[in-house]
Amino acid sequence: MKPKVLIVDGDAPTRRAVQAALRDAGLALFEADHGAAALRLARAVQPDLVVLNLQLGGHPDALALIDAWQADPERAITPLLLLGARGQAAERACAWQAGARHFVPLPVMAAPLRQAVLAMLALGGSPLQ
Repeated sequence: MKPKVLIVDGDAPTRRAVQAALRDAGLALFEADHGAAALRLARAVQPDLVVLNLQLGGHPDALALIDAWQADPERAITPLLLLGARGQAAERACAWQAGARHFVPLPVMAAPLRQAVLAMLALGGSPLQ
């Protein structure tokens, strides 16, 4: 069975870039464009990894979405790879505090994102160094 990756991003071009980077990696990809859809999809497909943009707006926003996942025993163990603005130390700190296991800067660069996702899945979601 293919590992399941849930991509959560309100920005369609970024979602497409993430999907393009992972398309041929042997993964089952699922997409959500807002927090409520992400919660529904996470319950339905039980992803092995979530790629989430910290800039996700709406309700719930990215941090509220992370809090909801962390509060749910079935999803709290799902590893998170967060996307955020390049060079924003505050976003990186926020990502780690929120429970991210890896952070990839935006704009998405296909090779580093793909490497991070595949490494996280191979390591069972362990943080990457």
